[in-house]
Amino acid sequence: MSTEQSSYNRELFLPVNTLMMPAGSFDSLESAYFMWKGNEVKYTSRLGLVKLIDFSDNSLVGEIPTNITKLAGLVAFNISSNNLVGPIPQHIGELKSLNFLDLSRNHLSGGIPASLCNLNGLGVLNLSYNNLSGRIPRDNQCLTFEGHAYIGNVGLCGPPLNNSCPGDESIQHPDPRVDGEEFDDDDDDDDRFITRGFYIALALGFIIGFWGIYGTVLLNRTFRHAIFNTIGDLIGLSKACFWRHIQN
Repeated sequence: MSTEQSSYNRELFLPVNTLMMPAGSFDSLESAYFMWKGNEVKYTSRLGLVKLIDFSDNSLVGEIPTNITKLAGLVAFNISSNNLVGPIPQHIGELKSLNFLDLSRNHLSGGIPASLCNLNGLGVLNLSYNNLSGRIPRDNQCLTFEGHAYIGNVGLCGPPLNNSCPGDESIQHPDPRVDGEEFDDDDDDDDRFITRGFYIALALGFIIGFWGIYGTVLLNRTFRHAIFNTIGDLIGLSKACFWRHIQN
């Protein structure tokens, strides 16, 4: 990429340490102007073929040029540790080749563009320590980034950060209700007591009934003989029916 230092006055005066890209679509002589240490430097080349931009730790000021999204071949973009302000370009998702994006340690504000989640090839994202705010998008590629990519932005909320967004309902345990009536722990204790009492009464009733009948048979001699005779008759009748069935 060639550079030219301009020694003459231009109609457009750029503050020190700023970056400007031409408006509109890039033509055959694509260029960008960069004011560095009091000298305006003009970069001329086919910017659409640029793969890497690293202006990190250069005390840059101003906003990120929106036309940066026209660099279709851009793979890595690092402008961390500067003094940049303003929003992240809304159409940053048009940088389909982008794999590395570091905008950390600036003064960027506003929300995180939803289009950022459409960068399926984005492997490294760092937006930490800015003034970003709003809910963190959690779609597509954005699901792969951990909390360290967003820390230092007090206005950001939602996963993967721990602070919830305003209006998010806190997780509540459902109230046990039946036909609109509430039941507390005392009701549960009563239910458990009734259940135990039912089975205890059932067991006692069985024991009393069994021994009531069996005890009567044992203690009453006449009744005992009558019962045994009846049982003997039933057994004899059953045997007779059985042998008759075999003979037939």
